[in-house]
Amino acid sequence: MLDAPDDKISNLPDSLIHNILAFLHITDCARASVLSRRWNYIWTAIPSLCLGKRDPRSLHYPSPDETEKFMDFLDETLHRSNSSNVDVDKFSLVWPLHLNETRLHSWITNLIRGKVKMLKLYLRQEPLSYIPLSLFTCESLTSLELGVWLHHFTFPKYISFPRLKHLRLWEFRFSDEFWNEELFSNFLVLEELSLPKCEFRLRNFCISIPTLKLLKISVWELRDGSLESDNVAKENVLSSFPALVEADVRCYDKKDIAGINQLLRAIAHVKCLTVSDLTLKAFRSANKMLTFHNVKMLTLSGNLTTDQGLIAFLNAVPNLESLVFTKASVQC
Repeated sequence: MLDAPDDKISNLPDSLIHNILAFLHITDCARASVLSRRWNYIWTAIPSLCLGKRDPRSLHYPSPDETEKFMDFLDETLHRSNSSNVDVDKFSLVWPLHLNETRLHSWITNLIRGKVKMLKLYLRQEPLSYIPLSLFTCESLTSLELGVWLHHFTFPKYISFPRLKHLRLWEFRFSDEFWNEELFSNFLVLEELSLPKCEFRLRNFCISIPTLKLLKISVWELRDGSLESDNVAKENVLSSFPALVEADVRCYDKKDIAGINQLLRAIAHVKCLTVSDLTLKAFRSANKMLTFHNVKMLTLSGNLTTDQGLIAFLNAVPNLESLVFTKASVQC
């Protein structure tokens, strides 16, 4: 009789299994439990949880019954983590239907108490009062992603993220009524800021982050002159981003040429730059003197043609070493 083969998967240390499962969505983690008897339970105590939809841009909307079952599953999953004394370091929740506010508030609060480090929330809530104020003073966070599907969101008056290095605000609608101009003032170590598919309906949109190395912004609507990098004279705006190395600017509002060019002036010293086709047209219309002396790598996206906008922009990058064309016109 042949000896049974060794179950090498079951003999893997817990820490290695947790690292493997951390790369998977929660449903894939559950399916992976068939690989080993020991995995039947260990997947419920991993420090990384990815729940809900895999992509916030998905057009499939769950039914109310699916949503209720999902909330029950989430309650059970977090309860198992607490029972196992496992602190969740990374948590992702993507759900395009309204969730129970009390339960949602409780989930986020418990994650903050457990010193979560990476938090990703893409939710469609009305009103947007589900986020506890304690989130905006969370000392453990190093990465934060929030998506609100173009709903108004009022930021609290006091915000402080002493360890936050990555911030992504997806489909936010910034307006004078809901904007807190001090939002970015207490980001002491922030290195990456991404603002994809946002609307800016502001008199002044101020960003002043000395530590910022990467800026990604795609603008769907601008009020004339709303995009300022700082409340200073235009000729001095470059001092707002002294550490900036890479920028990705994609504008889809044809009306505010002045606002787009204010932003281009603020990031003119970067080494890596990505711009869209409409950004090129705005540059052609308003910029005769701006030059990107430091840009070594340039990526051009969208429906590009060999018009005067493209030629003018290429003439404005005299030290270019690498040029990439891509059809992708929208930031993800």
